[in-house]
Amino acid sequence: MQVIIYGRDHCASCDKTKLLCQMKSITFQYHNVGTDISVDELRSKVGQRTTSLPQIFLAEGDTIRYVGGYDELRSALQRMH
Repeated sequence: MQVIIYGRDHCASCDKTKLLCQMKSITFQYHNVGTDISVDELRSKVGQRTTSLPQIFLAEGDTIRYVGGYDELRSALQRMH
């Protein structure tokens, strides 16, 4: 499993998400919105209008699914363990 995080610099929730992954030894990719990907590209990936960061996906094998934000990731990880 890999976590894909779309966030920005100076974003407390983005930093918490990266720290959560590190604490649980989960591999993650971090993409900076505005530098690595545009807001419009991110909205297209999410499939709905997004107003907050981070936006998080879980990749398992060939399947990538949208999770939501930090709280949704934390809940998803708790359900998995």
